[in-house]
Amino acid sequence: MNFSPSREKYDALIAACHDLPALRTAVVHPCDDDALTAALQAAAAGLIDPLLVGPEQRIPGLAASLGLSLGAMEVVDQPHSNAISATAAAAKHLNSAVAGDADILLVPNLESGNMLAKELTFLAGADIAGIVLGVRVPVILTSRADSVRSRLASCAEAALYRKARRLQPENANT
Repeated sequence: MNFSPSREKYDALIAACHDLPALRTAVVHPCDDDALTAALQAAAAGLIDPLLVGPEQRIPGLAASLGLSLGAMEVVDQPHSNAISATAAAAKHLNSAVAGDADILLVPNLESGNMLAKELTFLAGADIAGIVLGVRVPVILTSRADSVRSRLASCAEAALYRKARRLQPENANT
């Protein structure tokens, strides 16, 4: 497998949001270095307008210890192997144009999504970004172990999802 260390996909994803307005976003429990840094970098990049949700006593203290300014932000207390492997699909005689080259993997629930994401990230070196679909507003879903770049990509993915939903006539008011 060939893994790109430069992460051009992330850069392109974030660049695609350049002209979009910042997405008002609840960032839940940003109580470690990467989580808070990613939220503030996403805000600085114009991706999100964060509402930090977590222990009020921890977030400002963490920001201060990292030399970060919170500014005006408010603080409130199985089918997968076929999608990612052309060899597996061929062995099962499955004919799919995207077998082994899927860009998006849908999972039935949070637990299986978490397991799949961890396997792809830690065992295969995959790039990852996550949002929850089927809700009125984008929900950005990251792990405590995600990198800052992955968290920024998730913010960009949510902003692009919102843009796409607003372009659909039936969703004009969402």
